[in-house]
Amino acid sequence: MIVLTDHTANIYGVKALLNDFCKTNGLEFFIFQLKDLQNSLQNKQLLKVLDPIKKNKKILFFIVPVSIKIDQTLYDLFEGNILSFGTPATGIDHVDFDFLKKYSIPFFDAQGENKDSVVEYTLSVLPYVIDIEKMIYKEIQIGIVGFGRIGSLLGKVFNDLGFSYIVVDPFVFPNTYQKNLNQLKECDVITFHTSLTKEGPYPTFGMIDLDFLKNLNPNTILINTSRGKIFTSEAYFYAMENFVCAFDVYFFEPPKQIDLNSKKLKISTPHTAGYNWISRFRSVYRILEKFSESFHFTFQKKIEDYFPDHFEIQIFDSILLETENLKKNCEYFSIRNQYPLRASIKQQKYNSNWNLFYKILYEYFRSL
Repeated sequence: MIVLTDHTANIYGVKALLNDFCKTNGLEFFIFQLKDLQNSLQNKQLLKVLDPIKKNKKILFFIVPVSIKIDQTLYDLFEGNILSFGTPATGIDHVDFDFLKKYSIPFFDAQGENKDSVVEYTLSVLPYVIDIEKMIYKEIQIGIVGFGRIGSLLGKVFNDLGFSYIVVDPFVFPNTYQKNLNQLKECDVITFHTSLTKEGPYPTFGMIDLDFLKNLNPNTILINTSRGKIFTSEAYFYAMENFVCAFDVYFFEPPKQIDLNSKKLKISTPHTAGYNWISRFRSVYRILEKFSESFHFTFQKKIEDYFPDHFEIQIFDSILLETENLKKNCEYFSIRNQYPLRASIKQQKYNSNWNLFYKILYEYFRSL
């Protein structure tokens, strides 16, 4: 049996994908409510509605979102009948890898599958937080903190479009790390693209502190699509009071209403930068593909077989709409659980009313 939450199953095409996969391999899948699993974990006992999972002798593949910790507690809740775990997302800080190693349980993630979506989101935010003429005439200096899958792709787009940027990443560019870190004070925009780590020589947990922020030009614009807790709590609140901010992630999730009311927080979306349809579906597709390879199942379908006929929202429109909705009511953050079909820049319909920068982006991505 393959088991997954409604949070994942509600992504367009996922049920059809699982149905095709299970039919081909003589398997079955079971969808349950995320809230039922959360309540079961809290009570340390499975709710009756989840009995069909428990009655099955083995869960071949347990697909869980990043909001659920993959650890001994979850394993024990299902009496140790789980053979593998997967998360269709980039984040892996919810995974206890020591636990997985102890029981030799494989884990499949989708790291990097949302990179296109996050890059498009970051670019789409810019006209909302900086003068459009400065964008058109390339009169801005951009700082990219973190140059992994997402940061490097963003850098490529900036380079192709003729923008000037500097990179701060001690692992990719150790020789220029300190120099570029100091040069961030000269940047008009700083965008963060790091994972959340607590160990190693350069942990990112709380790396943005008050000293970091007070060293910046007060006119600097901050964009964060990585993790809210790369900021310390003091720096997080200080940033929203003293810098123009565009945040898709927050120190507290869901964010508190009082924080969202900050006038400097120009863009506040519900942790959905990586949520365009193709990235979300591709993430599920990839972990199922990895699972299939590991357990020697047949996997024949292509992503293109599940493309939707139309999209409900477009990236250029969604940023301001989601900001307005979240600022009105912090409970809108739960839209993540039933997120509508969002087109990528390339997939959306051309609109003659777009600003010139959006038209440039559209033509650029259409040309790739």
